[in-house]
Amino acid sequence: AAAAAAAEEDAPLLSLNPASEVAGEARHLVAAAVLTPLGVPLPQGEAEDVLHALLGGALGAGTDVAAGEISVALAGRVNGLGSSQVEEIVVPLVTEVLLSHVRSCESGEGVSSGLTALAWIARALAMRKHKATDAVLDEMFSVLCDPENNGQALSLGRTFSAVISTEHDALVDTWGWTAKLLWRQKLFVSLSSRLFARLEQNKGEPDTLAGLHQVFSHLVKSVHFSVLKPSAKEVVRHLVASVPLLLSRDQAQAAGALAANLETLKTALADDAMRGVVEDEVGEAVAALVAASGAGRHNGGRSSALLRRRALECIALLVRLPHHVLYPFFHEVRKQLDRCLDDDKREVRSVAGSTMRAWRTL
Repeated sequence: AAAAAAAEEDAPLLSLNPASEVAGEARHLVAAAVLTPLGVPLPQGEAEDVLHALLGGALGAGTDVAAGEISVALAGRVNGLGSSQVEEIVVPLVTEVLLSHVRSCESGEGVSSGLTALAWIARALAMRKHKATDAVLDEMFSVLCDPENNGQALSLGRTFSAVISTEHDALVDTWGWTAKLLWRQKLFVSLSSRLFARLEQNKGEPDTLAGLHQVFSHLVKSVHFSVLKPSAKEVVRHLVASVPLLLSRDQAQAAGALAANLETLKTALADDAMRGVVEDEVGEAVAALVAASGAGRHNGGRSSALLRRRALECIALLVRLPHHVLYPFFHEVRKQLDRCLDDDKREVRSVAGSTMRAWRTL
């Protein structure tokens, strides 16, 4: 019905005209459905026109949801192209059109929609293990770490994460994207080396660091825990550093990343090999977890209660560290556990009680 309404107006579906009778939330879904039907390849001579039209629709969508849907349609088409078409069509599309838009855009919404398209294109290329992936990743990091984007770095970090996040796997499976064996592990290696370098380079930029830690939280959850072990030192150090940083950010945007990082830190503390790496960061880890165990106690909802519970679960696992390493922090932790026993949420009080019993064994 939406497509018919657009046809009656004699208007291009991807123009996303605000005056259109087609409802805004339906219009971008219709665009994706019409231009990327399941299992139907693009005719050879139409690929460039369709990709340009989709990119124009994504950049002019007006909302993050619409930009995301059309970017998925765009990336699905990129994923289905041959290697020569990627070189001839996609690379110029990214370098000459998309990146020019992002660099010249004066609005935060424009930068966000541009990065959304970049992230999905990078994912489409990575799933094919295409050599152009690394160049697109470098450009994405340049956008995220641009000082002019500091004010929205946290949200841009989440946008960036579409390139590897597992939460989109069902979506791309539904569209039948081509995926080469172990593509995510290869992408993990490329992303992690670049991410760790950017975290070091931006130590004095807390806003940028917050955005990078958004990416980090999705990165470490995107692969099996065993894949993290070769990078154990960097992973643990950044997990610990992310806690106080993300606690200081807007929790509406940061809570998900913080909860994910606490869960990964909990897994590291339960692992014999990784626990030794945590020992080297024990002072910072205790301070971060004590702070997180009291986060949003009096003015938070279920998300902050989850953070407190996960922090307490990590504190309980700290007792597996050698006694002489942990004892200097004994009184600091006990005082915080006493406060947690009086938490507003029963689930937090319960975990605080079991954690207190574990620390009494020291």
